[in-house]
Amino acid sequence: MIANDKDRFVNINFIIERLGISRATLYRMIANGDFPPCIKLSRRSQRSLWPLALVQKFYCSLVETRAETDKFYMELKNEGN
Repeated sequence: MIANDKDRFVNINFIIERLGISRATLYRMIANGDFPPCIKLSRRSQRSLWPLALVQKFYCSLVETRAETDKFYMELKNEGN
């Protein structure tokens, strides 16, 4: 049985590759509250995992924020002309 994306977990390598950031940057973002913390599947687990749905939600909000910022700067630039 194949799990749905909402049931899938991803590791740190998946996240840093998708976001194009370093491991240190990801941990800094977590410490600042800008990225959700990992989930340990058990108390003895050494692996840090994140629900894929949560990572996708973060990425979508990042893209939306970028689009809004770009729109703002374009409007600002057009007002100056």
